[in-house]
Amino acid sequence: MNEDKSSVGKSSDMTRHDAATSIANKIESLPIMGPGMKAAEREWVAGGLGFWLLWHLYGGTEGLTHYGFHATTIHRKVSRFKESFGVHPDEFTLPGVEIDSKKYWEAEGIKVGPR
Repeated sequence: MNEDKSSVGKSSDMTRHDAATSIANKIESLPIMGPGMKAAEREWVAGGLGFWLLWHLYGGTEGLTHYGFHATTIHRKVSRFKESFGVHPDEFTLPGVEIDSKKYWEAEGIKVGPR
């Protein structure tokens, strides 16, 4: 079994990329909360994207724990996000959406960065 580890990694990365591209294409091809989606699907897309947003605004596991999420809940949500969207919340991008957490926190009146 002499597999080139770099090709295995590339294959895994390509699978993640394909999954991310697939979900992005699905989201792009439908209004994000389109009427054709079942209620449970709309709820999960909204919940998953909401979690993704919180993940970035609060800085991942540590920030979400400080916000009040239990570590087990965070782990479960990350696993479910990866299962549904094909990638970790750190790797997921939504075409046309940019998250500027520093700007968000500054708008909330919270100092971000060196004091």
